[in-house]
Amino acid sequence: TTTKQKEEQIIAGNLSAVLNPATTIIVNFGIIAILYISGFKINAGSMTQGEVISLINYMNQILLSMYVFANVIVILNKASASYKRCADVLSQKPDIVQGINEAPSDYQNLITYDHVSFSYYSGNALTDVSFNILPGQTIGVIGGTGSGKTTLINLIPRFYDVTEGEIRIKDLPIKSYKFKDLRNMIGIVPQQATLFGGTIRENMQWGHPHATDEEIYEALELSQSKEFVDKMTEGLDTYIEQGGKNVSGGQRQRLTIARALVKKPEILILDDSASALDFATDAKLRKALSTLNMTVIIVSQRVSALMHADSIVVLSHGEVVGQGTHDMLMNTCDVYQEIVMSQMEGGQSNEE
Repeated sequence: TTTKQKEEQIIAGNLSAVLNPATTIIVNFGIIAILYISGFKINAGSMTQGEVISLINYMNQILLSMYVFANVIVILNKASASYKRCADVLSQKPDIVQGINEAPSDYQNLITYDHVSFSYYSGNALTDVSFNILPGQTIGVIGGTGSGKTTLINLIPRFYDVTEGEIRIKDLPIKSYKFKDLRNMIGIVPQQATLFGGTIRENMQWGHPHATDEEIYEALELSQSKEFVDKMTEGLDTYIEQGGKNVSGGQRQRLTIARALVKKPEILILDDSASALDFATDAKLRKALSTLNMTVIIVSQRVSALMHADSIVVLSHGEVVGQGTHDMLMNTCDVYQEIVMSQMEGGQSNEE
């Protein structure tokens, strides 16, 4: 289909390029013929010079009309191609369809990965991943670049659907939930911390439109943002530029975490969202998060950010190569040991 579209575009381009010059050539040849024939008629006295000029002017008017007509043909071709493309887009049906269930009140496991595999186009991003997360647990996810950490957590809110296996939340398959009910349980802080144009208050209310200033300040304090927000002259009314360009990377990350906390989700996912924070602030943030009655999934490259988690999932090339506490993995998982040793050699301490 791509080759066919390319050929159609080349034909349309060639037609568009030829029409106007061809029209000009044809009309100008007509004018030459008029001048040649009228010369004999003027000599014979059957035609005047004024009639020749009038005829040439009429030919020029015809030329302009033919230009317009040629352009109409080109525009019709473009409009026809554009219509087909719009129709193709509008006829698409989403592969991810919401279910009908609401969250149950009685359950055992909060999140279950049951032999989950996932691939984007070619090659598996995740292969046969299985583990459980209990309510209130703090889970760490660690692995090298490209090991599938972000893909793993993006499957929970159904940004993508699994290729094989099943993910369950509160013992129900996530495919059976309504989108709103599923995503209301989840607060996610993405790798790329993004703030929107507007005041700090407006940014904080994205997940909870009716959040009070008290609720916002509570989230700011937990995310270690309250200190620098209080120093701003206008406080919560301080204007944030699109993308958060007028705050630092660390402040942007902390405000993004606060925005997720205002929502008070049951499941908080932090996707390498403290990478711009210094170790002291990172430690304070993790200590504050440990006081919350929510399940926290922390994706990080730093061992120090995960070592106190209830369980750590170690990924390598899309596969789970180890799971357990920090001490357990130090004795059983070679990949985790390599990560710890590389960070110690790089000058990062794995102790708080």
